[in-house]
Amino acid sequence: MTRIQEQKTATEAAQELWTLVLPDVEPPGAHQFFLWTDRFLPEVVTRGIVRAAAKYKKMSRTLTPMTSEDAHRYASSVMKHEAALHYQSEDSTI
Repeated sequence: MTRIQEQKTATEAAQELWTLVLPDVEPPGAHQFFLWTDRFLPEVVTRGIVRAAAKYKKMSRTLTPMTSEDAHRYASSVMKHEAALHYQSEDSTI
């Protein structure tokens, strides 16, 4: 499989996951999914989306629920944090 095909498959998988775990939340645009899957490992993208879903559901029961934009930003934040931890742990094993 070529890099482009792998990227397309990863992007489609992330979009499908979003619609499964956040069915009531407007997903980010295709370009955002492409950026996530290009920048982060698949398990990091998955973790970001799943954690955004958990936070969205938790916040929906409060007086200040998350917007779809908040969910997008939170997922990105989780991915950045998880990637930093991953790379930091790789550095400590060298």
